[in-house]
Amino acid sequence: ETRWRMLNKGGKTWWVWCIGRHDAVYYRIEPSRGHEVVVSMLDDFRGVLMVDDYVAYKTAKKLLPGMVIVLCWSHVRRGFIEALDAYPECQYALDLIGELFAIERELPDWQVIKDPRLREAAFAKITEIRSEQSKATTDALLKWASEQRGLPGSKLREAIAYMTSNWEGLTHFQTEPRAPLSNNPAVTRPSRAATVQTRAASPLIKGGPQGGRHGSDTTNPPPLKCDVERRLEREYH
Repeated sequence: ETRWRMLNKGGKTWWVWCIGRHDAVYYRIEPSRGHEVVVSMLDDFRGVLMVDDYVAYKTAKKLLPGMVIVLCWSHVRRGFIEALDAYPECQYALDLIGELFAIERELPDWQVIKDPRLREAAFAKITEIRSEQSKATTDALLKWASEQRGLPGSKLREAIAYMTSNWEGLTHFQTEPRAPLSNNPAVTRPSRAATVQTRAASPLIKGGPQGGRHGSDTTNPPPLKCDVERRLEREYH
């Protein structure tokens, strides 16, 4: 979810919610950032959802038993990058996280495999490699984190606390072959693109429904499903 300013409403903040996968991106504009939006969007969803540790997702999970939540390693990496200047020892953590992504690059891309038998074989291979190589790397990272003594309130403490408090969601990928390491390709970049499109969709940020149509048409990742137009028609007519 990312902020969306409605200028003719006194600068009121709405939210663009983005759900993405390798072949599709779905955008939805809502006045709320609460868990009820997640529930309404994913009420019949069964599968893996990668998120950050925003509390709305954790609350929604309690109401969506078919949803498995995993967390993004890019968010963890960002925390250690922010701590790196004051705590050079964070480079070790960054190197280990880099190893995780290097392992992923060598795995088969199950999303482009159509044959069910070959896809199951890919799942088995992914699980085997992750449970051995990736687990050894995350074990080393957790051991390193337990040995650190950053100052209270420091960026190092924040980065370690974020990682360790979300450890279950961060390591779920080792037994769930469908789970990616990062949501950057599927969601983070497209959601930034939606924000950038406010320039191209100036009628939308002024409240005009035609802007919603323009914004959805010019967002890049195909195929695109968007209910912006419906929401704006209801809001302004």
